[in-house]
Amino acid sequence: MDRLVASGEACEMIIVSPNAGGDFSAGAWNGYFNMPGWSYEDFFYQEFLPYIENTYRVEANKQNRAIAGLSMGANGATSYAQRYSDMYCAVYAISSGMTLPDMPTPPGLSSDGKEKMTHLIRSVQQHNCITYVAEADDTRKQQLRTIQWFIDCGDDDFLLDTNIDFFRAMRANQIPCQFRVRDGGHDNEYWHSGLYFILPFVSRSFGK
Repeated sequence: MDRLVASGEACEMIIVSPNAGGDFSAGAWNGYFNMPGWSYEDFFYQEFLPYIENTYRVEANKQNRAIAGLSMGANGATSYAQRYSDMYCAVYAISSGMTLPDMPTPPGLSSDGKEKMTHLIRSVQQHNCITYVAEADDTRKQQLRTIQWFIDCGDDDFLLDTNIDFFRAMRANQIPCQFRVRDGGHDNEYWHSGLYFILPFVSRSFGK
């Protein structure tokens, strides 16, 4: 962030990275949606966001609020932007699970961990980001067009196909969306390199 601001590629902004869970094997919840025993979405909009915007020097409006995330966080960012389109001017989703198939639980996971993982997968499927676009009526399409969209996924990422499907749905519904496939996989190296795209993109989107 310091380098990009110094070079003029990004503007100054307040960046907040909330914790949305942990490791199932440690008995932690994980995910960005409301689930039994884990009302994360309610927390985000009713407690977290109001606290940030009442505590820090921010422009608390759509034109100056963006959302971004990686992997599961990118799924959350995409779905939040879809369903709260009046709140965000831009979304950058990197290595996003736009939806998830049914997946076997890892061996050795406790029954509590298995249950929580099952709830997480179901919550992502219920908030299928591709279906949300594919089934959009004219009103929803117009709402989605008020957001600057940027989707970024590595060519070796196991989630590449679902990102391609999302982009195709956006294109079919004439919703502008930038899509980049870069060299890399689903790992920290790819996500770190993405910051050099995310922050300038968000900066250019503010005020629009």
